[in-house]
Amino acid sequence: MGVLVHHKEHPGLVLIGRRKGSHGSGSLALPGGHLEVNESVAQCAVREVEEECNLALDSTSVRLVGVTQDVFSESAGKHYVTLIVIAAVLSTSPLLKNTEPHKCEAWEWITLEALVQRRAECFLPLQHALDTFLMKPDILTQGLSGGLKMNENLRQ
Repeated sequence: MGVLVHHKEHPGLVLIGRRKGSHGSGSLALPGGHLEVNESVAQCAVREVEEECNLALDSTSVRLVGVTQDVFSESAGKHYVTLIVIAAVLSTSPLLKNTEPHKCEAWEWITLEALVQRRAECFLPLQHALDTFLMKPDILTQGLSGGLKMNENLRQ
């Protein structure tokens, strides 16, 4: 999962970090990660952004904006289906902090247009998202209202 972090203090900007210590090391990526067992998509988005960035998200704001299918090189041996969600930062959130420096060099706020210019530096799921849906007009402003609300009912 990748999370587009919507922050009122950074309108029109995307939070991006440079991965390290894992496949895709050195590439730019959204905050995010893997779902844990019995965890909803919204819970995963909130947990991952808090763990990685120290930011508190509004779990009721999480919306699906797109999905990518990502087949990595043979050496990586990975095939991801990546959910890209958008979620709003709570007004009471702590400040941005790189809380996992062993996994991310640093976080920065940039425009989508600037990110497109750096596409070659992006983690494969982010490249695919840029190619297919992230460049829709107003995705950062309309994603919270126009994205798909995620089902929170976890049934076995």
